[in-house]
Amino acid sequence: MGRISSRKNKKEKDPKIGRIWVTATLLITVGLSGLFWIVSALPSIDFSANISTDNKSNNFSGLREKSTEDFLLITDKHLEGKKGSWSIKVTELEGNFSAQVKSEKQMPAASLTKLLVVATLYRQIENSSLSLKDEFKIEKDDIYGGAGSLQYQPIGTKVSLEELAFFCLNQSDNTAFAMLRKILGDDLIQKEINSLGMESTVLVDFVTSAKDIDLFFQKLYRGEVTKTYKDDFIKGLTKTIFETRIPAGVPQGVSVAHKVGTQMGVAADAGIIFVPQKPFILTVLSKDVDSQQADQVVADLTKDIYWFMVSD
Repeated sequence: MGRISSRKNKKEKDPKIGRIWVTATLLITVGLSGLFWIVSALPSIDFSANISTDNKSNNFSGLREKSTEDFLLITDKHLEGKKGSWSIKVTELEGNFSAQVKSEKQMPAASLTKLLVVATLYRQIENSSLSLKDEFKIEKDDIYGGAGSLQYQPIGTKVSLEELAFFCLNQSDNTAFAMLRKILGDDLIQKEINSLGMESTVLVDFVTSAKDIDLFFQKLYRGEVTKTYKDDFIKGLTKTIFETRIPAGVPQGVSVAHKVGTQMGVAADAGIIFVPQKPFILTVLSKDVDSQQADQVVADLTKDIYWFMVSD
């Protein structure tokens, strides 16, 4: 009898437990209802209200397409108050964007003409008129001062066409340029310039335009300057002994294949900036500029153009 009485007493306590659960459930329901009422009473918030649709005032990277107006804001910022004339062009190689500042204006080419001499050489080698292994002696009248190391070689030193091409591109070697120009001839070089569609470029006058140089690098990238020796050409233009202009304005590790041009009052640089999936060409020509500040102007300009071009 005692055991039966014990089990009966436990059953008599169960309704109390049930009432506790009912009360807890009621409190939770009331609390959630109150929370929903408070949230519904708040004014709605438009989270897009703070994102400007005005390209010029929008500082958010990746929220708008690139525009010529924004590009001109960058160039104006860096060239305002600077001495001389400037001609600039930028072109996406895997996209459709292009912008320019006086890109059709004929400007001093300086050593950018070396691009065209090497292009002519590679084309002649492709049609078997010459071989990269062909050697030529350095003559007294080949020696030119300024850029390059060949000027310090003894007269009579043999140099291969492969070496001349590399020195011409990588060191902007004036002696290599003179030798290649003599070997190829000005008429043939100008003929190749014309065939590339470079309408403002004249070898003997050392003039070109940002539009022409931009076109040259487009064709180099597509293998239309030289298909067989495209990689050699780009290698010669990479990690040159002149890296204080365009390369100085891009992040470390970004490869730049470029060619500088320098003479009194002239500072030029042009080439391909190999951003992964977003390579682009940048050409900067100038004349009557302050040579002491030109390198920094080009580097600073490049930095802002780089981030402008890589953003979406």
